[in-house]
Amino acid sequence: MRVNFTFFIDTWIEEIDHLENLVCSSIYRQKFIFGKMSKYL
Repeated sequence: MRVNFTFFIDTWIEEIDHLENLVCSSIYRQKFIFGKMSKYL
């Protein structure tokens, strides 16, 4: 039971890291696109 629990925690942490990376990259992409657009405005 304990092995399954630690395995669950590890996969859960990995999922959170993946989500954080997705959010950070999307925010960075939005800032990058907005910066390019503001140059043309």
